[in-house]
Amino acid sequence: MASDQIGLIYILGGGHSGSTVLSMILGTAGQVFNAGEIKFFGRHRHPDAPRWQEVSNICICGQDAAGCPFWREVIRLGPDLEAFYAQGAKGYLNLILQIARLYSPPEFDDTSILRHILLCAQQIKPDVTTILDMSKNLPRLHQLLRQESLETSILFLIREPYGYVNSYRKRHRKGFLRWVLQWILVNVSCKAYLHLRGLRHHIVSYENLITTPQEELARIEDFLAIRLPENYLEESRKQESHVRAGNPAMIRSQALTGLILDDSWKTELSFFQVWIIRALTFPFGFLTRG
Repeated sequence: MASDQIGLIYILGGGHSGSTVLSMILGTAGQVFNAGEIKFFGRHRHPDAPRWQEVSNICICGQDAAGCPFWREVIRLGPDLEAFYAQGAKGYLNLILQIARLYSPPEFDDTSILRHILLCAQQIKPDVTTILDMSKNLPRLHQLLRQESLETSILFLIREPYGYVNSYRKRHRKGFLRWVLQWILVNVSCKAYLHLRGLRHHIVSYENLITTPQEELARIEDFLAIRLPENYLEESRKQESHVRAGNPAMIRSQALTGLILDDSWKTELSFFQVWIIRALTFPFGFLTRG
């Protein structure tokens, strides 16, 4: 990596629990700082922001993002900076128009934000060279790849559709088919984008990460050229962390307390719902292959 470049690990796809677990494990590596969902960086300055108010303004240190000393210092270094985030269907439409060269998005400050995060992170972990962004958003990845000063490594996290749908259904307290279709659209679009652009990436199975972590983490370490401590669970509990957004339950505990597979869908989804998910997602089993 050139001296003026910033290392970036970007988690694409996934879901609420999977991305938080993966990012917190990777954040225990000496050269990695887990910054959470940086796509919400600008929104955190507005506590009354709709939809994201309850979760996105929280830092894992226990304070809201506006009150956390770490994030206050990042903002002090660059007041009023905005991170790129293109939400929902409009974001994907803009991405298609960008690829077709029919639309040029405004400039954003992600490189400056990442430099400031890196500088502040090195006060906590002197060996940090790489920032982890678990924003998961495909249009955001496209925007970051345009930045020549970023050396980006992509982890494509895939969760089986049953747990994914159940997680979104519970969190948003509505919808079912919407989340099934979202699983298909998000994962198919990510897979197609990575393949068509020929981007080097590593596919991570959420279920394998939880049930066979040693094997899955060894492959991730090789891909990212990092080394995790053997006691990464203990390390996540004792190190100072400042993760934006993420899984609310994990933020409340302020640590990665263990690797427990969330298979609550087995009792919370009806037989009919499971059948519908299986029928609609069966043609997309290829997504878990490299």
